[in-house]
Amino acid sequence: MESIAETKKVVHDGEILEVNSPVGSVANACIPMAISDFYAAHPNVRTRLSLHHRNSEDALAAAFTALELIDNEEVDTIIGPQKTIQARFVINVGQKA
Repeated sequence: MESIAETKKVVHDGEILEVNSPVGSVANACIPMAISDFYAAHPNVRTRLSLHHRNSEDALAAAFTALELIDNEEVDTIIGPQKTIQARFVINVGQKA
């Protein structure tokens, strides 16, 4: 019989936030709490998120951060960035990766 640890799937999630902005600091605090609350309420869920936080304050840095998350951390998803121009760069990087 397989143990629970052997049957869990880990999904790596990258987060590109401006941690010094009001939205970024709240998101940086609330996302891990929300995930923790979800798993506390649903302990039998086999998929687990592994969060990889990164700070980025401009479009070029966001693109490089996305590339680093994709290449080095092998993330499955990316949350953020907060600004439209940053998001466009990150989308472009993700489509080409």
